[in-house]
Amino acid sequence: MKGSIQKKGDIYYLVLSIGQNPETRKWKTRWIRSGTDKALAEEALAHLLVEQERDKFLDPEKITVKEFLTRWLANHVEPSVRESTYESYKWTVETFVTPYIGSIELKALSPLHLQDLLGRLRKRKPALSKTMLHYVYAVLRGALNRAVKWRLILNNPILAVDAPKTEKFRSSSYTPELLSSLLLAAKSTPLHLPIMLAATCGLRRGECCGLRWQDVALDRGLMFVRNSLNRVAGKLKSQPVKTQRSERSIRLPEAVITLLTALKPIQTAEKLEAGPLYQKLDYVWAYDNGTPHDPTFLSHAFLKLLRSEKLPLIRFHDLRHTHATMLLLEHVPVKTISERLGHSSTLITQDLYSHVLPEMQLEAANAMDRILLTPPMKKTDESTMAEPTPIAKFLRTKISKAKKKRNKMLAAKRSKIKLPQSVPPDDTHQHTSQIISDHENHIIA
Repeated sequence: MKGSIQKKGDIYYLVLSIGQNPETRKWKTRWIRSGTDKALAEEALAHLLVEQERDKFLDPEKITVKEFLTRWLANHVEPSVRESTYESYKWTVETFVTPYIGSIELKALSPLHLQDLLGRLRKRKPALSKTMLHYVYAVLRGALNRAVKWRLILNNPILAVDAPKTEKFRSSSYTPELLSSLLLAAKSTPLHLPIMLAATCGLRRGECCGLRWQDVALDRGLMFVRNSLNRVAGKLKSQPVKTQRSERSIRLPEAVITLLTALKPIQTAEKLEAGPLYQKLDYVWAYDNGTPHDPTFLSHAFLKLLRSEKLPLIRFHDLRHTHATMLLLEHVPVKTISERLGHSSTLITQDLYSHVLPEMQLEAANAMDRILLTPPMKKTDESTMAEPTPIAKFLRTKISKAKKKRNKMLAAKRSKIKLPQSVPPDDTHQHTSQIISDHENHIIA
């Protein structure tokens, strides 16, 4: 197939030669409207020609939603995201999209089709959560945006459909007392290490399972989070962490350094005992043969521990939220917390833990009271009152001087006031008070 770009008025068109008529021997062409941007038109033409070279070209007039989404997943999503993300997109498309609208031609896909799809998913059994429904919407929006860029459709029909509402996420977390009880209960179990890593360093479960000794510098008290262990297509795989900001270094608390220092010789002994059967994979939290733990096993085992100890049920991931909440209440800067958690922005941290902010606002107000004024005392006995702060003393001195100056000005005004002769003697005091009051108001103003 050959192709070129033609301009009519302000609009660029992709002109594709799609074959020769055997009867007339004339070449058949198809014109595809691109838009006013020549660079985008050239990009779209190059994409279509490459597809033809791979024998994968589909006529934009005939391609179905299923065919397009299959192509989008293979040519755009898979090369650009982590394998686990690709599997998530693929599963979402195959489960919630193509069974319902896959046979519709892409060019005929309308906002009504998509609104109907979301309505059917809401009534699906088992019911989809609001979060999952919004995820389906987001996947489709991204796919159809790509269809617009590839000039397969002129506009994205899902933009005319309101996005499903999601409930604002509010994290669960333990109090310091509950966390102490949990750590005490886990001390004699294999879960002690991952619980410590999540609660004191803010690691995700995949990061706990994927941590290697080569990423731990005990002599410097540092840990480098670079990999995450995840189950992808039924197999455990070590992958780079989600984003560039997720790759981070974390200063280790002394309790974690002590725990890891004690673990090293234990693993060395297990390695000697297992001999050639030991898997030299370098995982920190591993079975006695060196193989890593499954993140799914970690979640299930964690809930089992909570039930056996009659502790409030939370997810393993909520230990990460516990870590962040406790640091916020200890007035650790949000930027530092965001860096420990590996968030791409401090805005994410602030949004996730906004429920902690009202309590911090109260503490901020109390702090200003302590700075500017004497802290409020429950007892009014002078012998028990706290010594005023230097700033409070300074403010009181300034206020006292201002009052004295004002009183002098009022006295001077009073001495210059002359009563009018027409005022009756009985009303003199009342009239004088009114004149003085007027002058005072003028001075205050």
